[in-house]
Amino acid sequence: MKIRVILASKFRDKSYENIVNEYIKRISGFGEAELIELPDNKIGSLDNDSTMSDRGVEKILKQAENHYLISLDFTGKHFTSENFASWFKGRIELHRKLAFLIGPSGGLSKSLTEKSNELISLSKLTFAHKIAAVVLFEQIYRAICINTNHPYHK
Repeated sequence: MKIRVILASKFRDKSYENIVNEYIKRISGFGEAELIELPDNKIGSLDNDSTMSDRGVEKILKQAENHYLISLDFTGKHFTSENFASWFKGRIELHRKLAFLIGPSGGLSKSLTEKSNELISLSKLTFAHKIAAVVLFEQIYRAICINTNHPYHK
């Protein structure tokens, strides 16, 4: 199992990064996990509708190469933690390598959502990137714990 979370921005607060690193450490007992931060200068400027430029889309797709790409988007599928665990288990069994994308503040471009294999949503609420990353890693770890009967979920 290999999990890659691509953050289309850069952490500016070490406390959130530390929390993410703790979950990466916990997940590493079950497989590989990593966070890839793409600062604004790596993904290019936003185009006129405040979403990613074509250059930014290509940079992200390069990071997701050979992975099943799942983009976080408010229009995506909603889950309970138990449903997410079941969905996650199925995707890992089929694809082995998953890349989750947390887009920039302006949202994902239509071309990127169309190139994604799936769209999911963490909530009907909007989160700052750093919070979305923490929630996503925590839910991935929780899904692994549910699927392995680890007591963390209880």
